[in-house]
Amino acid sequence: MSNDRKIVVLSTKYNPARKLGEFSSDEYNRLNQSIVNDLGDLVNASNSIYNELLSVVNRLKYETLFLKKRIKDMESDIEYRRESLAKNGDVIEDWIDFHDTSNLFFPESQPENLKALINSTFGEVTLPILTIDNKFVIQSITTGKVLPNYDLVIDTTSIFNKNDGNGLLDYEYGGFLIEKDPENAFNGVNNSIWERRVEFALDSDVSEVECEITITVPEQNSLDANCVSFNPYPYGEIDITNVAIATSLNGSFATIDQFTATNNAGYIRVHFPVQPVHQLKIRLRQRNWIEEENKKVFIYGMEEIGLALIEWQKSYTPNGNIDENTTFIVKFTSPDGYNFSRLTSINFNPDFSIENLTNRHIHVVLSQTPDFAGAIWNSDISVLPQDLTNGVSIAGLNELYCIVTLNYVESIGNNGSPFTLNTTPFLYGIGIQYTTEVE
Repeated sequence: MSNDRKIVVLSTKYNPARKLGEFSSDEYNRLNQSIVNDLGDLVNASNSIYNELLSVVNRLKYETLFLKKRIKDMESDIEYRRESLAKNGDVIEDWIDFHDTSNLFFPESQPENLKALINSTFGEVTLPILTIDNKFVIQSITTGKVLPNYDLVIDTTSIFNKNDGNGLLDYEYGGFLIEKDPENAFNGVNNSIWERRVEFALDSDVSEVECEITITVPEQNSLDANCVSFNPYPYGEIDITNVAIATSLNGSFATIDQFTATNNAGYIRVHFPVQPVHQLKIRLRQRNWIEEENKKVFIYGMEEIGLALIEWQKSYTPNGNIDENTTFIVKFTSPDGYNFSRLTSINFNPDFSIENLTNRHIHVVLSQTPDFAGAIWNSDISVLPQDLTNGVSIAGLNELYCIVTLNYVESIGNNGSPFTLNTTPFLYGIGIQYTTEVE
């Protein structure tokens, strides 16, 4: 783009010779000298870039090694604390987050079409996908490659009205903006980014900046969608404060009910009922500035924004065998040298236990074995361990299997639900609290 930084500016100019005219050695020498100068600048720039890249690669290598050591140290610390709690007879808390799939697996007899979709990018488990229609990218019929949808209309701005009584404001006012192409967030390639870089004087009292990006979806066979996803840049440093859709080109925007404003956002996926989406509007905020070249700099944007219509696996057999429904298994392990004793609490994110017992969309069986044969506790018929005086006995076990079954959300009872009607249930993690006994 025109505001991209340049380290080489060509000085060579084409000077055509006059037809049948005199040949000037002066012009020839000037041309040669300008070519030599430009080649010298290119060589110097190339060497400069090479050395800078080498420095960056080395820094990344050493910092990655440091992070690996810190992670290993933290893992050892967690295990030490678990063993100390077990030794002292205290309650231990274990949480398994689904960004980490090391303790997740499928029943041996599970058919491929019924295996739950474990998406570690979003830390989410859902029903399997039957079909998916992406609205922002298209797939080549001849090559199968994913291509950008060049009919997208994208508008970015820092001037908007939050409807908070302050009217129309510029939320990057006073800053110098350098923006990379917003289309980079809609090409299906995560290593190309849409970035807004807003620079202020170092002594500026600006503490945050905000912008909005509005996407008009091109007319196609269907504008229906039920899922939107975000890969923020930089990861974990920007806030997604609002996501709204317009169901017609002339309609007003309405915030997606299922969206919750998220600070320091990671990768996020939001499920909502099928509806036409003509326009999508996302509001971003950056509060984490850096000091660079004696300036206060705010950097924010997106690696990728996705909008799709997803058809989910809907088959479900109530009280069916483990291989008849969409199922996956989470394994908990007791500290070394100890067995489980009593389960005092089990928690889920989101908490599906608020749903009516007779109309749940996630079903959990705790078992001694990775099947229903060793069932100890069933979320469909049993009281939560935390609501029992003495919890649930899991004595003598050093492995506890949490068998999770999902079914499509066709109805919601009068107790409410964390899920959306006519879409998939989802789960981000499971945690247990328990006591132990010596092996």
